[in-house]
Amino acid sequence: MRLPVCVFDLESDMLCPSCQNKLDTGQITQFDIDFSKWLLSEAEDHPALKDLNLRRAIKAGERVILIVKKK
Repeated sequence: MRLPVCVFDLESDMLCPSCQNKLDTGQITQFDIDFSKWLLSEAEDHPALKDLNLRRAIKAGERVILIVKKK
């Protein structure tokens, strides 16, 4: 699984300089981080998620738009 944030950062609740820079420059949002953390926790129960390449997760009202990269 590829996420917009490092897995280590998600597990440690602390952003590395690279991911912090992405957040500071608007390349990712706090929602990207929160959704990636949730997705990582769901991957244990859903092995098919291991092939996912998530680029962005955008909240639009009550909807979530996922931008993924095709293999």
